[in-house]
Amino acid sequence: MKIKGFTLVELIAVIIIIGVLLLIIIPNVSSTLKKSEIKTFTASAKGILRAATDYYASDGAIVTESECIDATAGIIKFDKDYQITGGEICYIDDQAYLDMITNGKYCATGNNDNLTVEVCK
Repeated sequence: MKIKGFTLVELIAVIIIIGVLLLIIIPNVSSTLKKSEIKTFTASAKGILRAATDYYASDGAIVTESECIDATAGIIKFDKDYQITGGEICYIDDQAYLDMITNGKYCATGNNDNLTVEVCK
């Protein structure tokens, strides 16, 4: 009577194949997640710039050149929760400018024409 089942060599081969597939898949997934986090924060930073531009353009805002506002102070009302943990929004050359806005992981600096997002140091 022959017992059906897998041999040790077959099991080891399957484990090796699964291990190789995981070595290929995991780095790709993690880099894709990092790229999506950066894109999400970039979109948030652009939304903050739009809100700041609207604030500075509003009739009720009294703004002086090079005025900076704490991004977490709640003076500028955001439509969404951008989870900003620090930084300033400045008014330079008649437009809003992000002075190192951060969510704790990424930092954004610049204006609508030149926005830089990078991992915070």
